Amino acid sequence: MTQRYTFSKAERLCSKTQIDLLFSQGKSIRQYPFTLLYCKNTSQSTSWPQVLISVSKKKFKRANKRNRIKRLIREVYRLHKHEFFNGSENLLLGILYQSNELNDFDFLQKKLILGLQRFKEESNPKPSDSTEI
Repeated sequence: MTQRYTFSKAERLCSKTQIDLLFSQGKSIRQYPFTLLYCKNTSQSTSWPQVLISVSKKKFKRANKRNRIKRLIREVYRLHKHEFFNGSENLLLGILYQSNELNDFDFLQKKLILGLQRFKEESNPKPSDSTEI
């Protein structure tokens, strides 16, 4: 089966109640220049995690720069979501951009992939190999 590299409306986190849930109960992972917030989605089941992408207006006053960064982050997520999610997770995921600098696509791609790898490791802990007797 071929994979479709899409980022549909259903995958975007738009609900105010779910955003409040994400920020109040979510766990965070910091991978400069990103902070990833995640928690279980309790309201509905979707095929992919619902994602919120945020760039601070305090750090980037001009909307064109904020939109540029959000476009780059969406593109990185769209291309690499199949590597980290199997399409059956019922999650809320927030990707917050924390840097003051306008970075290029390759840098954002490398750092977001590292952050998503850390997310997978923390959300799916491996059983310990030590056996107690």
